[in-house]
Amino acid sequence: MAELSDYERRRLENIKRNEAFLASLGLDSIKPVIEKPKTKDIQERKKAPEKRGRQAQSEGPSRRSSRIAGIKTAVVHEEDEDEDGEDEDEDEDDAVDYDQMPSEPWQLDDTEFQVLVRLKQWRLLKCRELETEAYKIFQNKTLSEAVRRRRNDPFFGAEDIVVWTEVWGIGPGKISSEPRGFAWDLRDELDRPEALELLKKSRLSGAHIQAKEKEEDAN
Repeated sequence: MAELSDYERRRLENIKRNEAFLASLGLDSIKPVIEKPKTKDIQERKKAPEKRGRQAQSEGPSRRSSRIAGIKTAVVHEEDEDEDGEDEDEDEDDAVDYDQMPSEPWQLDDTEFQVLVRLKQWRLLKCRELETEAYKIFQNKTLSEAVRRRRNDPFFGAEDIVVWTEVWGIGPGKISSEPRGFAWDLRDELDRPEALELLKKSRLSGAHIQAKEKEEDAN
């Protein structure tokens, strides 16, 4: 996993800890989690001056949404604290909008993210084989969207390779048969049993959450 960033490695470790924690409680469903990377660009997009002023005047601790469906106690991650030792606030709700195509890896849920990691491992091996750069094969945005499309539609591009051009960053050259374009390999990777099982898990988890939300709205 040499190609993974520090953030991605930390997130994988968090996923493993959360799954082990749920398993110890005998729980099968996991609420998808979005853990936003603490990059300079993300921080700069926040309206820091006004926001911090409002927070200083507010009473009580900042809101922390539950990260695990069905339980109120969540696993605490060390990286949830900033350099000053204070918890980062959450601007948005944790819910994943599966109707939107992700532009960043952190917009995937945990199981989708694990599929992305597998695709990045495949891409790394392909880079070494061809002695080329990763972006010349597929950018992270392309891989993330490919995961989401296959998550939403298990039959997306299964038979017709041409539909993969609907994915951002995939052009005619990537779906060519002679020479074989990278879209063929991408489809093969998403057809692997491990990826299929993870995507199925994401669909089941999302359906569970939607059903729970409808039940709460009805009440």
